[in-house]
Amino acid sequence: KKTYADWHAEKIGPENLQDVRDFYRRLCLQKGEQDMQESVMYFEEMTRTIEVLDNYDLYAMDGCVLYVGDAVVGFGMGEVIGETMFEHIEKADADYLGAHQMMVNAFVQTCVPEGVKYLNREDDAQDPGLKKSKLSYHPLFLTEKFDMEVAL
Repeated sequence: KKTYADWHAEKIGPENLQDVRDFYRRLCLQKGEQDMQESVMYFEEMTRTIEVLDNYDLYAMDGCVLYVGDAVVGFGMGEVIGETMFEHIEKADADYLGAHQMMVNAFVQTCVPEGVKYLNREDDAQDPGLKKSKLSYHPLFLTEKFDMEVAL
């Protein structure tokens, strides 16, 4: 908040969805082709995130976009199931100091309705830095991740 006095957050809607799409495509390009080829999981996550953004109106999710000035620096999307808000997607530009931390705060303030007791931020990327960050919020418990293959 001190570093970027001109920050603000908004719910994702038709008026800013293209900003979010453009931001995510730039973020993917920064990651680089080599990283994508080396990580099947990263490529799958990227593909599914683009699918959600391109079909946002079909998904029953709430989203938040974080700006510094006119520049998008992060976004998050999730849905409420029972007493839990599942944040399925959270992206932020690490070049902006504190963007990830601010994205968490903005998402909760903007998208989590009254009555929700839990926030599941998920951990699809299995990134050590991301895990450390998520553990700093003192989660009630962790669940093991499983991959499954459907045989037809």
